[in-house]
Amino acid sequence: MKRYILLVLVGMLNILPSFSKEKEEPLQYEVICAGTGVEGTYLVNVSVTVSNPNSMVEERLRKAAIHGVLFQGVSASDKCSGYRPIVLKRETEQSRSDFFLPFFADNGRLATYADIVKGSLKILKMPKKQFRISAILSVRKDELRRLLEENKIIEGLSTLF
Repeated sequence: MKRYILLVLVGMLNILPSFSKEKEEPLQYEVICAGTGVEGTYLVNVSVTVSNPNSMVEERLRKAAIHGVLFQGVSASDKCSGYRPIVLKRETEQSRSDFFLPFFADNGRLATYADIVKGSLKILKMPKKQFRISAILSVRKDELRRLLEENKIIEGLSTLF
């Protein structure tokens, strides 16, 4: 009987951690130009696909917007011609993980570099228990570039001349 109770307790201890934390799914996103923002910013339309629409929606949109501006670039639309990524070498994200992991962590510093335009948040139900969440964000590209230059991740534009 003691063995049975011990076995049940060990089994429950193995199961409980999987319920206590929500597993973060890989970020699937799309970043499209939404027009021209004020000087020093990009105005982008960001769409992310998630399984739980109540889980840190704004944080995921900001992550996608900033990650897209840094590493993927902004796709063209009928509103503007699109933009190249700020970080041109894709491997920089892995080689400088000491900087990017804390930067992109939940409640990291990235929230100060992107703002969601009020009234632009939309949630669309998709097949297979997924949701497509989109919003227009203003990304402070000049401040991002300055941060990356200060941390020696990219070269400053002044070094080219």
